[in-house]
Amino acid sequence: MVGANNNWKDSQEVEIRATTIPPNDDRESAIVATLRPAAYTAIVRGAGDTTGIAVVEVYALQ
Repeated sequence: MVGANNNWKDSQEVEIRATTIPPNDDRESAIVATLRPAAYTAIVRGAGDTTGIAVVEVYALQ
């Protein structure tokens, strides 16, 4: 596992704010990680293992 959270401010608030593109909603998830080039899979679950629709965005930050 690369990372997980349910609220972006719970674990990496400083790093996520430093990207200058933090989520607008405090309840959203966000993860900052340095990854080697490879294939990755995003597994998304709702709070409490609920189901729904998710959007996953990946950004290359400099």
